[in-house]
Amino acid sequence: MKLSWLEIKDTQKIINLYGDGFADGWSKKMLEEAFLTKRFLALGISDENELVGVITCSTTLFDADIESVYVKKEFRKQGLGGLLIDGLEKELKDKNIEKIFLEVRKSNLPAQNLYIKHGFDKISERKNYYSDGEDAVIMAKEMSR
Repeated sequence: MKLSWLEIKDTQKIINLYGDGFADGWSKKMLEEAFLTKRFLALGISDENELVGVITCSTTLFDADIESVYVKKEFRKQGLGGLLIDGLEKELKDKNIEKIFLEVRKSNLPAQNLYIKHGFDKISERKNYYSDGEDAVIMAKEMSR
C-alpha cells in the first residue's frame, strides 16, 4: 500500500473510487473546482496502481474540514482509514492547522468509532443534513503542537 497526494489530474480516479458505492461523493466538476481553490487536499492510498482509498479536506487559515474518507469495500477493516487520517493530520500540522472538523452520518457508527479512536469528539448534530434526510454528527479535533 502506498500513500500519495492527489492532484486535479487524479480527479477521475477519485470519481471511479466513489463509484464503488459512496453515495455522498462529489461530482467530477465539484472535485476539479475544489482542487483549483488551492485550499483542497486529497490523500490517496493505492494497492499496486489502483486507488483504493481517499481522504479529502478543505482548509482555511487555522481550521480544516474533512470532506470525505472513503475506502473501497474489499479493503475495509485493514486500518487504511486510519492511515489516511494520520497522513492528512501530519500535513495539516505542518500547515499550522489548529482544529479539524467533519460531518458523519448518524447511522455510520464504524466511521464515528474510527474518528473517536483518532481523537475526534462529537460536538453537535445537524438535522436533515444529508440529501436523504439523515442527520449528521459534527465532530472536531484540536491539533496539538
